[in-house]
Order: sequence, then structure tokens, then C-alpha cells
Amino acid sequence: MSTLIGSTVERLGSVDMLINNAGISIYGETKLTLAEDFHSVMSVNFFGAVQCMSVFQKDHAEQRVYPMRTSGILSDSARTEVDAHG
Repeated sequence: MSTLIGSTVERLGSVDMLINNAGISIYGETKLTLAEDFHSVMSVNFFGAVQCMSVFQKDHAEQRVYPMRTSGILSDSARTEVDAHG
């Protein structure tokens, strides 16, 4: 991730916004969903974005950047199943 961010800044000069479009979901009844499933979802959907911001800030702390998460916004909102994503 550090290499990707470094090459992007080198090529474009700066990064104004970090967009986290990664996300997973586990479908099924909540009462049947294991704690490990919820941990997997949080690992990707939340901590992936945290890791990206952390890596960016190590080398570019002086630059203000705006994080944005789109995976939940752009997901299929018409589904009726209950899942570990929300």
C-alpha cells in the first residue's frame, strides 16, 4: 500500500481524497453468523480504511486528505437478507 500511495503522489503531485471502495458482506441470519464472520467484515470494511489512512499519514502528515468510504453507499440496498455488513 505504501508503494501505491508513493507512486500516486509522485505521479500526480498530491492526494486530496482517499476513497475506500473495498468491502465484503456475509449473508445469512444474524443469529447464525459467527463472531469470526463479523471480525472478517470489520477487518476489511473498517480497518482496511484505517490502514490506508495510517500508511498515507506516515509519509504525508503535512498534507490534509479527506477519507471517503463508498462500499456501503454503493452496495445493493434492495436486498432483504440480514447480513454481517449491516
